[in-house]
This record gives sequence, C-alpha cells and structure tokens, in this order.
Amino acid sequence: MCLSQTEKKLIAEIYLEAEASDIMEYSDLFDCFPLLCKLYHDNPKRNKTDFFQNPFSVHVFEVEMEQLKKNKLFSKYSAFALCVMFNNELKVEVLTDEIDTETRTIIENTFEACRLDKGTSRLTLMDELDSLEHTFIKKEKGVYKTVHDELFYFLSYYFGKKMIQCIIENAHCEVYQ
Repeated sequence: MCLSQTEKKLIAEIYLEAEASDIMEYSDLFDCFPLLCKLYHDNPKRNKTDFFQNPFSVHVFEVEMEQLKKNKLFSKYSAFALCVMFNNELKVEVLTDEIDTETRTIIENTFEACRLDKGTSRLTLMDELDSLEHTFIKKEKGVYKTVHDELFYFLSYYFGKKMIQCIIENAHCEVYQ
C-alpha cells in the first residue's frame, strides 16, 4: 500500500495538527510515515526534525519498549522478544500448532525473561502480533517479521541488553553472531 502525498498530509494533520507542514518534507523517507506521526504525537517532547529524519535511532524505540514494560503490557513486549528469538521469522504455526519441546522451552524462557506468565496462551501472543501488524510487524506467507530490518536490528540490540542470558541460551544462532 502506497499513500499519496495528500493522504500523508491528512495523517500528519491528524497527529501533529499545526505542526504537520514542518515534517512533510520527510514524509517520503520511510514507508512507516503514519506510524512515525503517531509515535511523535504520543511523545512530542522529542526533537521533531531528528525524529522524522532518523526514526530508527536507539533512543526512539527504547522509549517505546520501556513504555510497554512500565504499562505492564508484557504480552506485547514478549511478542517483540519472540521476533528476536526466532531471528525475525516467527512462523504462525509456532503460535497455533503443536510444537516440540525445544520450541516450547524457548517460548517459556522468553515469557519468563519478559515477566509474562509461562502459562500464557500462545494465541494471546498471536493476537498481540496481529495488533502490531501494519505498524511494527508484518505477516508474510504465515511468518511474522518486523516492518523494517532496522527495527529488527534495534530489537535485537535492545533485548540483547535487557535479557542477554535468555538470548544466548534460546535465540536462533544468527541473532548473536
């Protein structure tokens, strides 16, 4: 889906009101422009120009991840962590079908590291991933991935700092190479 300049301007006006014209020159830099408008609206204390020119800086998304923890949205937080554990290729069937003991252990250990009850249904995580679709997550051919590689790199960095032991013991080997 590709938005026209008019559509982008309308989205910017919804979220940034009078400041919308200030950022329109950056509207074509990233295809997640609507998401950026929402994120900026949610935290307008950021430097607007820096944010829209370099939205994938560590600080921008670190604030978002910390907000998830602060608001006790551990299932959403865990959904992001599972994307890292499965090297940005989290198959839907891992969340819906019978899984082997190794995969179950990875999921349970990730839940624990994210402060989510180990008994949480995997379907709950699928619901969280679906709620993130078209913003942070995309689903292609039955596989959940981040919308941008830069976002995956950030998530890998972030969770690598927050739960290094869990990453080392459970993540796909390419995550920490």
